[in-house]
Amino acid sequence: MKIRKQLRAMAMIISMILLLIIAGLYSITRFSIENVEQQEIIRATERYVQQALTSAYLAKLYQSTMLERDVAYQLNQANITLTNLILNRPTVQARYTAIQVRIANAIQMYDRIIDISNASEADTKALSHLQDKLVNELNILMEDTILLSQSVMLERQTSLTKQLTQLLLTIFFLALLPIIFNLVLANHFAGKLKALVNATTRISRGKLDTRLEFTSRDEFGLISQSINHMLNSLKVLTYSKAELEDVVRQRTEELEHQAMHDPLTGVLNRRALMLRIEEEIQRSNRQGYPLSILFLDLDHFKRVNDRYGHSVGDQVLKEICLVLSTALRESDVLARYGGEEFAILSPDTELDSAYDLARRLQENVAEHFNNHAVLDDPLTLSIGMTSLHEKDSINQLFSRADGALYDAKNTGRNRIVVCA
Repeated sequence: MKIRKQLRAMAMIISMILLLIIAGLYSITRFSIENVEQQEIIRATERYVQQALTSAYLAKLYQSTMLERDVAYQLNQANITLTNLILNRPTVQARYTAIQVRIANAIQMYDRIIDISNASEADTKALSHLQDKLVNELNILMEDTILLSQSVMLERQTSLTKQLTQLLLTIFFLALLPIIFNLVLANHFAGKLKALVNATTRISRGKLDTRLEFTSRDEFGLISQSINHMLNSLKVLTYSKAELEDVVRQRTEELEHQAMHDPLTGVLNRRALMLRIEEEIQRSNRQGYPLSILFLDLDHFKRVNDRYGHSVGDQVLKEICLVLSTALRESDVLARYGGEEFAILSPDTELDSAYDLARRLQENVAEHFNNHAVLDDPLTLSIGMTSLHEKDSINQLFSRADGALYDAKNTGRNRIVVCA
């Protein structure tokens, strides 16, 4: 809004300049017209004086009373015409007064000439003397009229020059106002525009802490407020994006964990077991260390579900995983293979050591469920186990371990069968 006020002020200044120029031109034009009128008045006065002089010559030459009357008429007309003059300078005023005095003297001489002419015994010599004197007075009057015309012309030209000079000086100084105004305005805008460009450059480089400090109540202040508000919103969105990325990362990890772990017991699921077995087989073949695998099955687990319900069965499965985990090494891998079946992958373990591990697992399970808070009957494990042979595939390894588990269940349960 302030910029609009400044531009409006500049427009008003320009309008005032134009109005002053128009007023000055009008004044000069009017003065020129008055000058022409004054010249016409002086010329008319010269004509009347010239005609009076001519009439005076002719009246003396022909002794004509009518021509003498014409002299008086012309002088009166000259006097009346001179009263329309506009005189400002004292010197011109003095010439004007002198002309009026001479016109009055000439009229007095004319009256005396008339009186002598009308006398019964006219004094011819005195009449001729007065007529000569009148002609001389009219000649001097004619010269004074010419000088008055020149003085008036000089006065009017001087006044016109003065007015033109004043107008030009006024236009010049008023024209400087918009220039100065524009320079101040440009300097004011240049500083703010430079600060705005620097700020936007820093923002484009990712410096969202940049702030514009324009406190003025003009367009720059509004731009500053808008940019600062935009930066605050952008900063919030940036933080929200980072938080969202954390949520996505956490959710991805959760999904990956869910994809690789059994949702009930929390141990690895069958898919994760297959990936780990593939990795361990490749590593075992490269480095030549033994690899054993155990398949475990809870004996008569269906009875637990039928007698106590699936919720108790789920709790038993969780407890089984905890009991099994306490007997395993950090390198061993426990996974739920399906239902009540579990698998244990034991890297760098020969069959003898794996067998000892299977015995410990059976003993720990039997001890845990011997005096159980819910189950009345003890819970036992059937285990089938084997080790990796040279050029074994995953299917071959699983097939031997599964066959050993099948033999353990069909030969009385709570047994350990090794497929060497």
